[in-house]
Amino acid sequence: MNRLIEKEILPVEPNWLPVCDDIKEYFSFLRGTSEYQKIIKQKFADQKVIPGEAPLSKREIRNFFEQQEQFKAFFWDFDSRVIHLCYQPENYTKNFRQAFKNYQQKVLASLYSISSGNPDLVRKRDQIRSQAHDQAAKVLVEERIVPTKFLGRILVRAFLVDQKGDVIKSARQADMLRVLRNVADNPKAIAQTKKKFSQFIGKEFFTSKRIEEIQQNFLIKHPNAPKVRNADFTLARNSKIRQLIEP
Repeated sequence: MNRLIEKEILPVEPNWLPVCDDIKEYFSFLRGTSEYQKIIKQKFADQKVIPGEAPLSKREIRNFFEQQEQFKAFFWDFDSRVIHLCYQPENYTKNFRQAFKNYQQKVLASLYSISSGNPDLVRKRDQIRSQAHDQAAKVLVEERIVPTKFLGRILVRAFLVDQKGDVIKSARQADMLRVLRNVADNPKAIAQTKKKFSQFIGKEFFTSKRIEEIQQNFLIKHPNAPKVRNADFTLARNSKIRQLIEP
């Protein structure tokens, strides 16, 4: 890995996470888990072969999986409980650093608009925030860091969490809340949306034993990897964010 951000190095203990700042290495461990491979194997077995067409390759199955809500839940569980992905600006181009900084600024503007009590302003600022999110994700795709904008948006959001601009619970609910806003006047659509997302929000894919095994394997390869408290990414930082994420 490249040089990691300076964080206190401690033994692996409950509520502490090893930190990785290298996306390729991070996904190597994530995709290499038996939990990930089990899902891929099942999706590969479930695919319907169309007569006259070649079956999907494992890479195509992987890309298909990594554009689904199930993968997003899998990613957040891995990031919040197994290995944490951190944002190291020097690892990215000037274009991405600028796009990500713009996204951070638009997130703050969106948060501040809530105190205005003006729903139109809140909606407008949120749309601008979402556009900035898309733009940062687009840069990751253009620079071939990720294959899809869907995965790019996940990573941009993960970097925001790492920089304390958001918390895990909010990040995991963000897409559902955005869809619900768009169908606010349709009770049937609201019910369908909640059902679609509820099966994955908060889902845990890793047992405590497996978390320990994966972390130990990571630290054998990267013995000097820093560590952070997982509570830093799961607790609301202030009352304003807490009001946003709690029902």
